[in-house]
Amino acid sequence: MEVCIYDRQAKHSEWIRVGSTSGTLHVVSFDAVRDRAVVTVAGARKDLVLRSDSVASAPEAPASSPSVAAGDGSAPNSPGPAGTAPQSAAKLLHDQTEARMLVSDLLEIGVQQRKAYQEAKQKAAAEAPAQPAN
Repeated sequence: MEVCIYDRQAKHSEWIRVGSTSGTLHVVSFDAVRDRAVVTVAGARKDLVLRSDSVASAPEAPASSPSVAAGDGSAPNSPGPAGTAPQSAAKLLHDQTEARMLVSDLLEIGVQQRKAYQEAKQKAAAEAPAQPAN
């Protein structure tokens, strides 16, 4: 299984196999049922929710009438593994902010790596002496 990381600025995506590393990004695991990926970036572990059933700006549904998510029939803030409680709105907002910051950091890292690669390529081309023709 692979996870796609997309750099919006460079308009470039990269597929990284679960268990593999690309630069400072390591894909630890991916749960296709819950659309969640666990990655480490420069040693920091991040749990990413890849898709969301709700819109952040939408008002919360009353507790007496659970809304049904389109497609899979589960409630938006339904508990995950047994024994876990639904996430509060503040925690959900915090997690979304953290995920956005991670993506922003990944994009910046990708841009820096691309620039370093291009500079190294130009430096190698400039240092390579012209080969005499025989």
